[in-house]
Amino acid sequence: MKLSVTIPGLVTKSGDNAHVDWRVKARKVAKERRLVRLVLGAPRPWVGQHVVTLVRVSPRPLDSAGLASALKGVEDEVAAWLGVDDGQAERARRVLWVKVWEKGAPRENAVRIVVEPLAPGLEEAAAAHPVLGLLLRAHGWAA
Repeated sequence: MKLSVTIPGLVTKSGDNAHVDWRVKARKVAKERRLVRLVLGAPRPWVGQHVVTLVRVSPRPLDSAGLASALKGVEDEVAAWLGVDDGQAERARRVLWVKVWEKGAPRENAVRIVVEPLAPGLEEAAAAHPVLGLLLRAHGWAA
């Protein structure tokens, strides 16, 4: 089963270089997590291996570290919804996290979450989707 949801209006910003009080950052992340929880609904533990793609839609891009930082709260809440710890699940090869940026119109901000099971045949999945194949090989999931 594949799940794809878009949360329009969710503004995610990199916190790496933001010189703000930790309480301000904590409130921002808590707000992001509440919105994601509201949209996804009740937790649904998923079985098997999955690819979770988090798409940040915004007028301007971030570098890879900034993108990871901006989507960390969303990633944490999706992991909680899946019933896994994001770091442990990735190390155990249960979840492959993919974070990408998509250009939005001026003032357009959103986050799209796509959760899809990894096909039993990793080689077929890698062959069918070149970018996914590259990620799977980079993480040691496929030959």
